Amino acid sequence: MQPADNKSATYPQQIALFVTLALGFVVTILWITNVGLQAVESEIVPLLAKAALPTLSFTALAIFLRFLRWHYLLRVWRIKIPIRESLIIFLSGLVMIVTPLYIGEITKAFLLKDRYGARLRETSALVVFERLWDVTAVLFLLALTSSVTSQQLAFSVVIITSLVGAILIIRRYVTSPALIRLFHPSPLLICFLLSLASWTFASATLYAVAESNLNLIQSIQLYSSSTLLGALSLVPAGLGVTGSSLIYQLQEAGLPTQKAVTAVIVLRSLTVWASVIVGSLSLYYGVRYWGWFRKLSSINHFDDIADEYEETIPHHIRARLLDRKLAPIIHELRNTDRAAMIGLDLGSGQGWYLQKMLGEGFKMVGADAAWGQLAAASRSIRANHLAPIMTVSNALSLPFASESYDFVYCINVMHHIEDRNDQSQAFDEIARILKPRGYFFLHEINVTNPLFRIYMGYVFPLIKIIDTGAEEWLLPHELADVKSLSLRETHYFTFLPDFTPKVIYKFLIGLESWLEQSSWRIYSAHYMSVFNKPHLNSPADAATQRSLAQPTAPA
Repeated sequence: MQPADNKSATYPQQIALFVTLALGFVVTILWITNVGLQAVESEIVPLLAKAALPTLSFTALAIFLRFLRWHYLLRVWRIKIPIRESLIIFLSGLVMIVTPLYIGEITKAFLLKDRYGARLRETSALVVFERLWDVTAVLFLLALTSSVTSQQLAFSVVIITSLVGAILIIRRYVTSPALIRLFHPSPLLICFLLSLASWTFASATLYAVAESNLNLIQSIQLYSSSTLLGALSLVPAGLGVTGSSLIYQLQEAGLPTQKAVTAVIVLRSLTVWASVIVGSLSLYYGVRYWGWFRKLSSINHFDDIADEYEETIPHHIRARLLDRKLAPIIHELRNTDRAAMIGLDLGSGQGWYLQKMLGEGFKMVGADAAWGQLAAASRSIRANHLAPIMTVSNALSLPFASESYDFVYCINVMHHIEDRNDQSQAFDEIARILKPRGYFFLHEINVTNPLFRIYMGYVFPLIKIIDTGAEEWLLPHELADVKSLSLRETHYFTFLPDFTPKVIYKFLIGLESWLEQSSWRIYSAHYMSVFNKPHLNSPADAATQRSLAQPTAPA
């Protein structure tokens, strides 16, 4: 009986939603009837032809900026999901803008819980946080444009001061670690700027359909005030309220009723209803192709992309990077006094680096957590008449005896371990399998440059399949904290992005070389840190190392 009661309890809410939507449509029809259907029809087609492209472009930019804010908030809250799925989840939430205050976007929280086990209370708080930033941005724009157009400076000061004061008060009483991170000055500023930019582009859609009858400042003011009124009415998508408010304000600005009604119909169609269509398609895509509401696949990401991985980086870039990354390693090893060294390629992937090292005469073992990558590597290396030794293994628990290797290198792998504690454990495992005075060469992406960090965190994962956007980046200055290994030096190199066309690549190499030698080198795209395993200091240390030994050794 209880489930039936719960189901019946939703009927009043469903009826209320239906009634408000119906009333909104009735109001729209009344406006059209008032000016005449034929008159509106004669205006719509020419206006669509002129305004569709800029309006849809502004709408897309506004949505994309809101998505960046959403994914950034997930990162600040330390909820890590692949950026492509984050985008589809965000877009799916657009279906729910036809709910009061967009509160239906809470479905994003349910999807995160269903897919990644994220706590519903936390993800729901993020959705509420988004709405608060939307209201803040709209109020700020309204206050700013009011002071410009009608010198209502006092009104602007009161609103802006109230917003800042509210944030300061909330910060004072926040105790949750996640909320403390959200209310740190950097996230507050970034969210505010993204929200402001998003709603500025959204407001520019009115400027696009007003056909020069409004300037941009007027468009922002009218759009902001009507949006705020529609939100306060609690009518889904402000249906009937936002549109009517805009029509009245456009009439006050001098537009004939016929043009005002037509402009609002086109505006709402290309913003609200276009967004709903995008949201519906995204939701269908997520359910149909990513299996939303079904158990998440346990397939390793790099197993999943093994067949496509080789094509992700242009060959001329890959060949140069292979030489740039391995040359200092080979040079360092050639200058040691050790003979017949054995090395481990940890995270060997498709075997490009492993094959090069085997060709240089080093005895090597390749290890990767993705079986599909190892299979591809084996085919490629054996085709060159080399016999690699490879094993499926996890960096957190390496299947090798202690003090088995003279050197280990790990190239662009460590950031895929998405937890700081796990990264520390991986460093400890590497230290365990290294011989005393053994070398560990860590190659990583350098995100010291904030622009490059944005590119690697938000752009690269959308255009390439290698990264997911959930990586945990290691900054060079943080590596001094590694306790199990001794950091010796760090080299900074490469500035040219992987999308640099081959035609101009050779002309920019000189500039790249100059940057690598200059004080700007710390902002390079890559770096290599060289570690050594220190000598054991006592018999007790040696006993500890022996106790950590694993039963298997490299063949």
